[in-house]
Amino acid sequence: MSTNDDSTFTGSLLQFRYIRWLYEGSLSLLLAWMFIWVNRTRGFGHTGGLFDRAGQVKIFPYWERSNLLSYLYWHRIINDNGLVLEQVSWSFLLASMIFLILRAPVCVNLMSTILRTVGGALAVFGFPFFYLVDLYSLSHSLLLDTVRITMFPLLVWLELIFVLAGAIVIYLQRRRIATYLTIAFLVLHFSFWGWLTHNYVNPLSLIRTYQMQGYHIWSPGLWISATFYFGFPMFGLFASLLWVLFVKYSSKSAGRVAEPSR
Repeated sequence: MSTNDDSTFTGSLLQFRYIRWLYEGSLSLLLAWMFIWVNRTRGFGHTGGLFDRAGQVKIFPYWERSNLLSYLYWHRIINDNGLVLEQVSWSFLLASMIFLILRAPVCVNLMSTILRTVGGALAVFGFPFFYLVDLYSLSHSLLLDTVRITMFPLLVWLELIFVLAGAIVIYLQRRRIATYLTIAFLVLHFSFWGWLTHNYVNPLSLIRTYQMQGYHIWSPGLWISATFYFGFPMFGLFASLLWVLFVKYSSKSAGRVAEPSR
């Protein structure tokens, strides 16, 4: 290759590497968010600690049992329920651990395949199926709002089939799809599920609530609360958009060299 070709290709590899890091980070956050939600709601209302009264394992303690989270809560870092701080804090901690596991330099090609397939499925469908599994389980133990799902079951399943077809087209890379269409496709998908599951809040109302208590717009507590209320659709959307880029750059690099170093 010429010098210009070499520099262009090197730049492409760097872009791929950064996209992969961002994709692994956002996927780690989505997985951690779901795990912490389960951990937080199991035995809800019991004493917490490593085991609750029902004998279920608590990997991450309730915020009242954590010295750090209790300190932050009682020093009014957040103008919200303590469980909001618990969900966000433990999710970011666990996500950093998952990210380091994904960064481990073992089975690079196998991990890339998993990220393109299983990772993509989790990014696009992890949030919806998390709710559907709880809806159709016998326990309904995750304290999820599934009322609208039960009101529009046909619409829900038709939307999922449509999104599955779109995700397959994106993965196979057989047809060129305009970037704005892909973004709109995924934004509509996660907006629909955010509305369906009440994973949203009026941002202006949230800001006014904090300002009335003396917080300013850059207060960490405001952003912690916003992260909690938009968590599922936000992390799902970020992971899905980065999965699309990851698949795109993987297909481009596959024809030129082996998988770039991580």
